[in-house]
Amino acid sequence: MRRPPFKILMMGASLMGAVGLVAYAGAQEVVPRANISATAAAAADAAKAAGPGTTTSTEPLTAVETERWCGAQAAGVRLLSDQVKRRNSQLDEREQTLAIREAALIEATARLDKQLAALEAATVKVNASLEEGAEEREERVIALVKMVESNRAGSIAPMVGELEPELAVEVLDRMNRTKAGKLLAELPAKQAASLAGRLTRPLTLVLQ
Repeated sequence: MRRPPFKILMMGASLMGAVGLVAYAGAQEVVPRANISATAAAAADAAKAAGPGTTTSTEPLTAVETERWCGAQAAGVRLLSDQVKRRNSQLDEREQTLAIREAALIEATARLDKQLAALEAATVKVNASLEEGAEEREERVIALVKMVESNRAGSIAPMVGELEPELAVEVLDRMNRTKAGKLLAELPAKQAASLAGRLTRPLTLVLQ
């Protein structure tokens, strides 16, 4: 039996290493095609280096040649294994980065939801206070209107004149128009004219 020369053996080892790389890559499913193609190209280069017309030998493989042949094949597998490990490491780092960003987003969303809930609660409280204040003011105005209308204009005018202008106008607007006119006639002329000009329901001053 004729033995192939050492160049042929190394070429065969490179080709077998390339086959091993492809098989390993298929199992891992993560190695880019460019890496596999590069390994196959290296094997093709080794074949070209052997050159045409290479003679064969009848001598069997020596232990050193056998060791080199096996070592070349194992080197190809180790190369692909290192590439797979690096790729997996990159994927792990990317997943960790995405996980950190997702956790930060969840935390920010929870914090924003909490702030919105607090704002809504405060808004409800303020609206309730405003409604309560509006109800109290309405009751006060109604009571004032009844009290003013039940008294003589001359006797109640000083008290009305001491009210805040906005409140006095609101009371006068709700009063009977004749009684409101008599009341304004009892107030100082300048104050009476100011209040009359702000009324939403016009009236005529009733001079006593």
